[in-house]
Amino acid sequence: MKVYFRVDSGSNIGSGHIMRCLTLAQNMDMDICFISSDFKNNMNEYISKYHPIIILHKSAMYDNLHVEYDWKTDAKETINVIKKDCILIVDHYCLCYEWENMIKPYTKKLVVIDDLHNRKHNCDILIDQNPYTSNPYLDLVPLHCKTLIGPEYVMLNSKFNQKKEHTGNIKHISICFGGSDPNDYTYKTIKCILNNKNNISNYKTLSFDVIVGKMYKYYDNLYQFIKNEINMDLYYNISNMQEMLLKADLCIGSCGTMAYERCYVGIPSIVISIVDNQLHGAIMLDKYNTINHICHLTVDNKKLIDTLNHYRSHPEYVLEQHQNCLKLVDGDGSKRIVSHIMT
Repeated sequence: MKVYFRVDSGSNIGSGHIMRCLTLAQNMDMDICFISSDFKNNMNEYISKYHPIIILHKSAMYDNLHVEYDWKTDAKETINVIKKDCILIVDHYCLCYEWENMIKPYTKKLVVIDDLHNRKHNCDILIDQNPYTSNPYLDLVPLHCKTLIGPEYVMLNSKFNQKKEHTGNIKHISICFGGSDPNDYTYKTIKCILNNKNNISNYKTLSFDVIVGKMYKYYDNLYQFIKNEINMDLYYNISNMQEMLLKADLCIGSCGTMAYERCYVGIPSIVISIVDNQLHGAIMLDKYNTINHICHLTVDNKKLIDTLNHYRSHPEYVLEQHQNCLKLVDGDGSKRIVSHIMT
């Protein structure tokens, strides 16, 4: 059976939707094809290394997600390229309930990946890897829809297969805010750290890996800013994230899929939620004591430095978070999802 993934990437969207779809596809022994639009700084060439990809007409798309999305044209173009009675998996905030109503008659099974829990869906399976105290989708999906909710359904790349043995000591810190970081929280975080060297306990004993993605548009400025910092190394568009995380004792970054990758490896995190759709996940992961969520849509300099110092002076707290991380994500989420899709 043909399986299609309808998913986009770009400067404003980032790369997270693509990466979790590629991870899911990696676990499916099926005839797979991706359908994507031609946003600026997209990952379409990267996708094509692994799967066939159909590019929708750019005239139907917008690089700015704040303008009204032409979901009708998108639906018509998608219908034109899919084979009837296929499995269609969609991971897209701009494709709405009405889009699903148009598409569904042409599919055998419609699967939606979402984490907004604030809109209706007409689908057969709904996937949300964030933790909840109760299922928020019960009134938002049809009665027949399977809802696969929680960290047991985290879509983790198969490259993640090692756990860190943590001592509780913080010496090496990884800083990463995803593949695009359009509002440059990377720079804001580093600026805060460099401006507060004297306020960070034993700063000279720390080392930092600063990691940015392919869609990060401030690379030249960032390079100039930290090139003379002897304890900071800058990495661009890496393919060995697990290796980088295993080096780290603590991470500073955003929420989303990367937070679950850090959990799997067993790395405590200081988290800044950098878009609204990360807020719920960050709050819940903080409640599980796997991260320390310090602020939303801003960098609170005092909180960041105080939290960093707290980790450095409380190794027992670090080890507690380390164990909580390991318990939360087991790495088999994609396999569980595929099993549900194929039954």
